[in-house]
Amino acid sequence: MKFQGKIKDGKFVLSKQDIEARKAYLISLEGKDITEEIKVYHPNRSSNQLRAWWGLFARTVKAHFDDHGGRVTMSEMNTAQMATFFEDCQKFASGVWGCYIPNPDKDYKLKEKT
Repeated sequence: MKFQGKIKDGKFVLSKQDIEARKAYLISLEGKDITEEIKVYHPNRSSNQLRAWWGLFARTVKAHFDDHGGRVTMSEMNTAQMATFFEDCQKFASGVWGCYIPNPDKDYKLKEKT
């Protein structure tokens, strides 16, 4: 169960509604061992951010590919195009996120069975 509040003068301050809900929830856990965790609240992404993603970023990228010979979906790619696409994704993940994605192992299906 999550309750959102503020810290004021070293105390966790909840709305009246959340105080009652928290109390009822704690009563329902009578006799059980529990853990309470306090984290700094970070709001979820906003609808404006989603609109920017789909309306600006995705639309602009799609238009770019449409203007430069059209999009190619993975189902339409040949092996050379797919290899290049995978390498581009590896480079992006590494450069932007510092995330290493290894090259595919051609024998992975054999290893899954063992």
